[in-house]
Amino acid sequence: MDAIDIKPGQPWYAAFPSGYRCIAVKRMKPKVDDTYEWVIIGSDGRSTIGDLPEDLELQSAVPTSRSSAPARAIQTPSRNFRIPDAVYQPARDVAAANGETVTDVVVRSLILYTERANPQSM
Repeated sequence: MDAIDIKPGQPWYAAFPSGYRCIAVKRMKPKVDDTYEWVIIGSDGRSTIGDLPEDLELQSAVPTSRSSAPARAIQTPSRNFRIPDAVYQPARDVAAANGETVTDVVVRSLILYTERANPQSM
C-alpha cells in the first residue's frame, strides 16, 4: 500500500473486507530510527498499533486542514467561557443524547435568557 503517497501523521479512512471501518495513521515507531508503524482506530473505539494488516484497504486521506473545507460566507466568532466540569460534562452528555452540541444548548439558553429579561428586544 505504500506505493501511494502516505505521509506520516496523515489519517486515512480505511475498511476491512468485512465492512469494519476505521481510521489508520502512519507514524514513526518510538525509539527506532526510520521505522514506521500504524495506529488503527476502529469505528467502535477499539485501537491497535503495529503493522498495517494486509486485508485493510486505505480508502482516502482524511481532510485535516481548514483550507480543504469549503469556506463559509459568514463565520460566527468563537467565544471562550469558563464552565465548571460538574456543569459542562452532564450538559454535553445530555446534548449529545439529543443530537445537539453544547453550543446549540448555549445559544438557545442565551436567546431564552434575553427574551425573558427584555421581551421587547426580540
